[in-house]
Amino acid sequence: MEGTMDTVKAQTSKPLWPGRRWRTSGIVLALMAALFEAFVLISDTNVMTNVITHEQGIVAVLVYLTMGSWIGVTLNYVYNRLFGPTIDPTFTGEKWIGGTQGLWVAVAGITGALGTFAYLFVAGKGDPSILIALSNVSLIYLALYDAKDYRGKSVVLVVIAAAMVLIGAGLASVNNLGAGLTITVMDLVLLVVFRGGFKAIGSIAIFKVRETENMVNVAFWRFVWLAITGTVLTLLVAGYLGVLDEYFALMTGVWWKAFPWVMLTMFLAYGGNTLAIVAQKYERASTVSMITNANNVMAVPVTLVAAWALPGMFDLPEGAVIWLLRLIGSALIVLGIFMVPKEKHD
Repeated sequence: MEGTMDTVKAQTSKPLWPGRRWRTSGIVLALMAALFEAFVLISDTNVMTNVITHEQGIVAVLVYLTMGSWIGVTLNYVYNRLFGPTIDPTFTGEKWIGGTQGLWVAVAGITGALGTFAYLFVAGKGDPSILIALSNVSLIYLALYDAKDYRGKSVVLVVIAAAMVLIGAGLASVNNLGAGLTITVMDLVLLVVFRGGFKAIGSIAIFKVRETENMVNVAFWRFVWLAITGTVLTLLVAGYLGVLDEYFALMTGVWWKAFPWVMLTMFLAYGGNTLAIVAQKYERASTVSMITNANNVMAVPVTLVAAWALPGMFDLPEGAVIWLLRLIGSALIVLGIFMVPKEKHD
């Protein structure tokens, strides 16, 4: 009898799909998420440059956010049927998350939308690389939050690693050394306090549910809350700026033209968001956030290939200094990722 029980334990402890251990490696999942997000950066650029355009840039952005939100919710449901069980074999479908855990998921979605809008009000005010670096200050917040789980030298190490990835993300995104920076103190508050703070809170909220919830399901409901909040904020901003008529006119005018491109972007975003959230089941929030910043590194070769295959789609930066800075930034990101302490699993 005892031998039979040992056999049963041995069988039930095996992975559901032997040989596919990537699904329980937070590092691998986060790197895969970064790759998807690199393609999202390219697809976003294409949509905003060539598909959804308006003389008032904010109108195009608001339309894109609305389309992306609800096309994204619909396609997330479809993609979960196709890919959810592959990402996590315990996923059996979307289930409402209530109670305290549901509140954390709602916080993750709401702060995701709020952080996006905080960045929108600053976007375009100078070199994007500086704005990206400032908006990624959430890495430092998360490193400090996770510091409670470290001891001694590891605390300093994780903060240094986060700072390296933060600086590297800025350098890897350099486009124009002469663009300068024209942001105000309020803009800095929006980036460092609100954008960075909301991103950090959202990541911590996801981390809070990792022990009790299926993370593919969490990713779906987070996106639903993000879509609801984003739509409300979009209408409020459009009304405040007096561009509601232009917003609805552009929405109806480009819907079918933009639909396939938004659908492609939402597929890539599904991969990036879902894999990053599942990765937090196995690694700390700060570690996953640092690794997903590798999308800035991956986006460089992806952009070069896209520019070669589709001439005229992207304006590539020129000058050896810019590319040298990008190379240094990429190296800092990679080094920072290697430095950060990883969780140990049996």
